[in-house]
Amino acid sequence: MAGRTRKFNPVLSEQDKVTLEKIVASRTEEIRKVQRAKMILLAASGNSNTDIANVLGISRPVVNKIIKRFSSAGVQAAIEDAARPGRPSRGNLRRLEAKYGLYEVPQTQARKS
Repeated sequence: MAGRTRKFNPVLSEQDKVTLEKIVASRTEEIRKVQRAKMILLAASGNSNTDIANVLGISRPVVNKIIKRFSSAGVQAAIEDAARPGRPSRGNLRRLEAKYGLYEVPQTQARKS
């Protein structure tokens, strides 16, 4: 790690390391979770955030955010997506309710000519 000292220096327990390596080796895990696990493993091995960003092909601010989240809240918080603001979409829920008959869909009246 050349240059500046790391503000959030990740320290991995053996259990965390095993968990992250399992995620990285998984072929069915979401790619963003695999990338986040790689970020944490590379940071714990002493690589700078700039080097991690270059190796993984992502921006440095994203690396900074994930390392900071790991340092403050642990592995699960860093790997999982954070909650997003805003109201949840209702479109899919209504379509599913109509499909499975959870509520009545109003019938349109036939046109009389």
